[in-house]
Amino acid sequence: MHQGRGEDDAAMECYRQAIRANPGMAEAHCNLGNILRERLDLAAAIAQYDAGLTVAPDIAALHANKGVALHELGRFDDALVSYDRALALDPEDAECRRNRAMTLLLLGRLAEGWPAYEARWRTARFKGQDRGGKTPRWTAAAKPGARVLVRAEQGFGDTIQFARYAALLAAADQHVILECPAILRRLMTSLDGVIQVVEQGDDRLPGHDYQIPLMSLPAAFATDLATIPADVPYLRASDRDRADWRRRLDKLAGPRIGIVWKGSPDHPRDRVRSPGLAPLLPLLGLSGATLVSLQMGGGADLAAHGADAVVDITGDLGDFAATAALVECLDLVVTCDTAVGHLA
Repeated sequence: MHQGRGEDDAAMECYRQAIRANPGMAEAHCNLGNILRERLDLAAAIAQYDAGLTVAPDIAALHANKGVALHELGRFDDALVSYDRALALDPEDAECRRNRAMTLLLLGRLAEGWPAYEARWRTARFKGQDRGGKTPRWTAAAKPGARVLVRAEQGFGDTIQFARYAALLAAADQHVILECPAILRRLMTSLDGVIQVVEQGDDRLPGHDYQIPLMSLPAAFATDLATIPADVPYLRASDRDRADWRRRLDKLAGPRIGIVWKGSPDHPRDRVRSPGLAPLLPLLGLSGATLVSLQMGGGADLAAHGADAVVDITGDLGDFAATAALVECLDLVVTCDTAVGHLA
């Protein structure tokens, strides 16, 4: 009850009391381990999972959750062992399959990882996001000249990173229509291989023969480390936007360093990914440098830290095409956010 209400301290105390009363209560060990893992006390979390496994080695959730903690510690091979044990006990655990796929990808085992990543569509987070409907999924066996609707998914950074696969579809004699969030649409019109870009959420989609989620393309092309599309740049800022930013930045001392200190607050691991502004402020001490904020909605953070010396022109960044042009005019970008990182 406490854990469901977000009262983690009270929940932890209840689990500890339950374990003192009954050390063999595997569920209490598992739940306590989950809270510790969320708090990034990973060694303590693993100790709880192991305690549970000592008395109940056939509980799949203990193996699966231990795998997540091992992954967070960077012990990827050990994480795979735990995931495999969990799946041997519960082969239908889609979340465990997705987590295992992420570990495979981080290990560079792309030929295994990308097909396994399709398990995401059966997890609670992604189950309602597959918008393919009755249109057939694109495969490499599709007829030449087909119209393929590629649907962006997940975050802005994911869309920017994997948009490179549009050129591979075009090279396979496919006519590519890309569906993406409105804030990315103008930038994506510069993408090699795309004949049309439509706004996500617009029900008036152009006719198409096939559809495929953007991040399913690596599996469809059997991507491995040797075949990652690397023809860069595949996105381009407009000459007009670039000229406007150069004119505005000319008066600033160099080097001009763009900074981003937090990603999307909706990301489940945002507190791990977003360090905040404070760790970047020492950059203000660099001789002759100017810090330029690329952090949307970052004005309150700048004010709270008294960082008046940071140039904040994000009010004029109407979309990612404008951000791309600004980034191109900077000397360096320091970012924790993947969207700006992939632009740079």
